[in-house]
Amino acid sequence: MSDNRPVSGDRPVGGDRPVGGDRPPGIAGTTAFLLIGAGRRLEEELEGRLAEHGLTLRHVGVLGHLRRDPGISVSELARRSRITVQSMHTVVRALTARGAIAAQEAVSRGRAARLEVTAEGEALLAAARAAAEAIDTELLADVPPALRPVLLGVAMPGLNFQSD
Repeated sequence: MSDNRPVSGDRPVGGDRPVGGDRPPGIAGTTAFLLIGAGRRLEEELEGRLAEHGLTLRHVGVLGHLRRDPGISVSELARRSRITVQSMHTVVRALTARGAIAAQEAVSRGRAARLEVTAEGEALLAAARAAAEAIDTELLADVPPALRPVLLGVAMPGLNFQSD
């Protein structure tokens, strides 16, 4: 990745131990903790690349929710993002000021304006996807192409659990 640490091959993302080597003792050596560490490293890397476009993961999440469900309320966006409504209003204002989302006038008095992703927002989502795909390419560089679907096929069902 950008700091030249190995991301695949004989070392785990951000780690110093060879893959298949001895795991750290105790809870630190569990698959859950190892995945959490890898996830944090990947999150930091993606946040850094998104920052080059003036974005955060929260911005991308809001844009993605609005693309998928145009017109959802700020309250629903906040719930999905697990932040307060007040904090979501700050995010919405920032994306609106940037031209990434637009508020269509409410149909009736007392109704919230309908939020929608603009062409600028779509361009930002495309930039975010390109950043994530670049990380994927680096992460999987040493994984043979034929094994990539197998890797995802094994990893994804194990990560598909509900927290709500």
